[in-house]
Amino acid sequence: MRTVLTGERVRLRPWASGEELYDFSRRHNTRPNEHLGPTWYPLGVECRLFADNGMVNSHGLSAFAIELMDKCQLIGFEAVTFRDPLCMDAEVGTFILEPYRRQGLGIESKQLMLQHLFGNYQLDRVGAWTLATHTMARRGLERCGFTLEGRLRRAYYSRGRYTDRVFYVIWREDWKQLAQVNEPGNQP
Repeated sequence: MRTVLTGERVRLRPWASGEELYDFSRRHNTRPNEHLGPTWYPLGVECRLFADNGMVNSHGLSAFAIELMDKCQLIGFEAVTFRDPLCMDAEVGTFILEPYRRQGLGIESKQLMLQHLFGNYQLDRVGAWTLATHTMARRGLERCGFTLEGRLRRAYYSRGRYTDRVFYVIWREDWKQLAQVNEPGNQP
């Protein structure tokens, strides 16, 4: 399946190759996220995940490259994990390279993914997690319609300290209401 999701400024597309995925991972880990720290798999793991299904599937982990449309430049990835074999529950995660953060590109990417997931799967809910101290990510999730569901205390170790993980969720009925509000012609 060659799914490409196009928004106003970004495009979510399949990775061109396992090497593209690995090169991106290596590049973004030269300056790890200040909250999560380094996040990467060895080349063999990434290439094997790509070889299995191109990193786009409805069982287990999927990842789409996020491309800035006006420059055709790779700026991040949108990951999806189907946590249930019946595809009733999924988890999303967004990573944007440092120079492109704080511009709403992650929010647009996540909204595209939610539209794709709720439009093509019988999901009842989509979840996401971040760190309690990562206020930018938390605000982005809330702007996409996610609500706080819970907290695991001291559940993530990065950069020499433990931090709480917070969990967010958006239910299908809440997403439908947001989608109706955001349709053209329904603006206040």
